[in-house]
Amino acid sequence: GDWSSDVCSSDLHTFVDASEKAFAAVCYLLITSSCGERHNSLVIAKTRVAPLNDKCLTLPRLELQAAVLGVRLQNTVKRELKFELSITPTCCHFWSDSLIVLQYIRNDTKRFKTFVANRVSEIRESSDPEQWHYVPSALNPADDATRGLSPGDLTQDHRWFRGPEFLWGSEDM
Repeated sequence: GDWSSDVCSSDLHTFVDASEKAFAAVCYLLITSSCGERHNSLVIAKTRVAPLNDKCLTLPRLELQAAVLGVRLQNTVKRELKFELSITPTCCHFWSDSLIVLQYIRNDTKRFKTFVANRVSEIRESSDPEQWHYVPSALNPADDATRGLSPGDLTQDHRWFRGPEFLWGSEDM
């Protein structure tokens, strides 16, 4: 039914991932009604091709680049939701399957080299470490963007469009 006037919460969930080929971020808006019905939809996604000949861009650094892309993307979505639809998200979450990136973001004591320090600083300017969560690769929709999908795989009910099932409350992570 149409319960759009009965919105209890609207949460942004941004998933990030990287591979040797690319890094990506994908953002979903999860709306929950006062009676607990959920609707989750893809808002925006962005993918960048990884530089081919840059030996300094290790996989952890590419994962960090994906996290930066994720906070930038979510900032854009929050701004657009506010100005275009007068929606302010109730909560904002970020999801990564990189434990190294999550450790970078949560670390308050270790000093990082310039590349890492600059990116962690940008991430922390736009998000709190508590907003960052671990998601297994198998449940991370951003993984679809960095590994590549064939057009035939993208059915209407594919997780790329719907988001992972655990956001719908029908499956535990």
